[in-house]
Amino acid sequence: MRVVAALLLLPALVYAVAPGEKTDQQFMADAETICQHDATERGETEPRQFAYCMERQRDGLARVTSHSAQYTQMFYAEVSYPYCYGEWTNRDISNVRMIAYCLDQEIEGFKDVRYYSGKFGEDRVHEIVMPVLNDLHSWRAAGNAVKRQLDPAP
Repeated sequence: MRVVAALLLLPALVYAVAPGEKTDQQFMADAETICQHDATERGETEPRQFAYCMERQRDGLARVTSHSAQYTQMFYAEVSYPYCYGEWTNRDISNVRMIAYCLDQEIEGFKDVRYYSGKFGEDRVHEIVMPVLNDLHSWRAAGNAVKRQLDPAP
């Protein structure tokens, strides 16, 4: 696919500093920090809220792990994962549930780009996608831009 092949020619898309890979244990330590904060009100931790938050974080970790095993293509490794990791990591604390949600959105955006490339032609889609990827580093944003320009809502 030309759009993906073009990524090889655009070093600006590759982040200057790739995010460090966290282990499952590091992600879950971050999850505990996030859930402890979110489940605490006026100094008291609500155990059910904490447990629910941790369950959602574990589900997020499972989705990230699954995506990383399933999608080894450049769109994922060089664009989507670094983008989502960066968006949902603050002060070295990563919200793996939100990283998973972001990756779901990125994958759908990439699928949209592939779909519209087949429907409207790779050259036409490429002209829309590449500036968005260079600017925003997001397949979701690229897919939305293509959809808005080539297939607007009635």
